[in-house]
Amino acid sequence: MLRYWVVATVALLLVTVGLATEKDEKEQPRIKKSATVEYPEQLKQAEIEGEVLLKVVIDEKGYASMVETIKATHPDFIPAAMAALKLMEFEPAEKNGRPVSAEAVLPFRWVLKDKKSSHDASLDEIKMLLSSVVESGRWRGPDSLIGSDARLLVEGSESSLLAALREKSSIGRLVGGTRVKVSSIDITRGPGSQSAYLIMRTQSGGKENVRLHSIFLTKDEKGNWRVRLWHAS
Repeated sequence: MLRYWVVATVALLLVTVGLATEKDEKEQPRIKKSATVEYPEQLKQAEIEGEVLLKVVIDEKGYASMVETIKATHPDFIPAAMAALKLMEFEPAEKNGRPVSAEAVLPFRWVLKDKKSSHDASLDEIKMLLSSVVESGRWRGPDSLIGSDARLLVEGSESSLLAALREKSSIGRLVGGTRVKVSSIDITRGPGSQSAYLIMRTQSGGKENVRLHSIFLTKDEKGNWRVRLWHAS
């Protein structure tokens, strides 16, 4: 008998609060209360897995509005994601200690497996690999770490993450400066350890600019980690 996991709403991927300096610090919106996400029965019976990315605006009071679907592998997953969103509660983003409105991306993922994989790639190794991209300006692979449908969101545009990592000019746009150093990097596992959310802060140009990298990962059917979304703001 198949067992089902719904890996959903691991964390908020920050989209727009803007670049910050050391004197203009910002904090991303946070999930205050999560919600159970239903697996659409027809898709579950057909053994169809999927993912939905919702872009929302979290206002100064922590309410979500202006919901937009930016990715859905199957349209029948969208109502389930929307229903869960209505039950969720948020803490607003902060800028200079004051609550502000901010856009964010919520990832929802539906996964079904007959058993949990015993293989669990090292997230510490992944952290080192991804941080080396922004510090060296080069992608050293392996390409298998990047999901085939992984997306990159940066400077208001969306593109294929893997294609961007293969182009030096695209990596430069992702990095956002020269002499880039990683100032902090944290990673949080989602429910059932089937997903993870990585937050990386970088400084460039003599520590004048701070960039926030939000990276969402999930495990594939073999239990290997894959990057699904990378957003730089």
